Amino acid sequence: MKKYSSTHIGLCLAGLCGIAAGLIAGFRSFDQGSCKPSSSFRIYRCLFMITVEIDDILRGFILICGYNWKSLEQANQLMENFNLLENETVAVSEKKRRRIKLFVVFYLNLYYPIFLLIVTFYIQDFKSDTRTKLIFLFTVNVTRLISIFGWLYAYNKFCGAVIKLIGCFELINIQLKNLKNVTGVTKRLNRLRLMYSLAVRASVHLEDFARFEIAHLYTIATISNFTNIYTIYGENSSLRRKLISCLFMCGDAVYIIYITIIMMRVNTVSYEESETLYELSLLNEPDNLNREIELFLYRVSKNDVGFTFLNLFVINPSFISSVITLFTTFILTLPSLY
Repeated sequence: MKKYSSTHIGLCLAGLCGIAAGLIAGFRSFDQGSCKPSSSFRIYRCLFMITVEIDDILRGFILICGYNWKSLEQANQLMENFNLLENETVAVSEKKRRRIKLFVVFYLNLYYPIFLLIVTFYIQDFKSDTRTKLIFLFTVNVTRLISIFGWLYAYNKFCGAVIKLIGCFELINIQLKNLKNVTGVTKRLNRLRLMYSLAVRASVHLEDFARFEIAHLYTIATISNFTNIYTIYGENSSLRRKLISCLFMCGDAVYIIYITIIMMRVNTVSYEESETLYELSLLNEPDNLNREIELFLYRVSKNDVGFTFLNLFVINPSFISSVITLFTTFILTLPSLY
């Protein structure tokens, strides 16, 4: 019989809380006719509520069955073959990245409770402040917050593993630079090629661990930002709601920008020293060295290391540039829709 750890059980409970919060809030909204066209309820509030409720449900399912924790364990085992502390430059860089990650996670742990307070007291309709309604809103937001904290735990684990993976590739790159000044280049290059293969396999396992969560983050962030931009441009939106939408966008932008930067860094650092490999071929060494260089250079030049959006697009600078261009185009054309 398969044994489940207390962490896995806790995440499953957090996932159930997220699903419950999304379904209960959704049924209540449609039961009261809040999102019917004839309702006086503003379209932004309807879109915002639908986005939040879908996010709750998806987050819940991902916490229960979307993460492959075995893949995360396998990735960490592969990265244990790298001693990142042996190089001072790599150790300092990793320490700096972990400090930034700590700040981001700490910020998110503060942001989301405040976010839910704003949703409760400014977005909800309080024309009839009954005790039953207040208890309902409090219960839904507490269950929602539990699922968010479960998600933040997984987010922290994933970001920590990605940071370590970046350090693994940086260690390989530094050792590649130093090959020109050592003897026995062929054997050392063969060892580096093996280390590179281990790092690539670790990235595959990390991709398998968080594949659905990556898709969830980008999908919900896109829908949420479109909703908030609609509010900012909307003529019927009050100044207060426009300011709240701006605050929401700034808050949500932190986690999506940070995770995009570190995932994109994995891709760029994986081929950063391709020119160094080419320069090694100019050394007057036996043919077996050239063979090692060709194999290594072939793997590096594929430029497919890193994370993907549902195995469709590699998250690299080109992909991010395309997304930013598309998003900017939408923002510029949105006023013409009114």
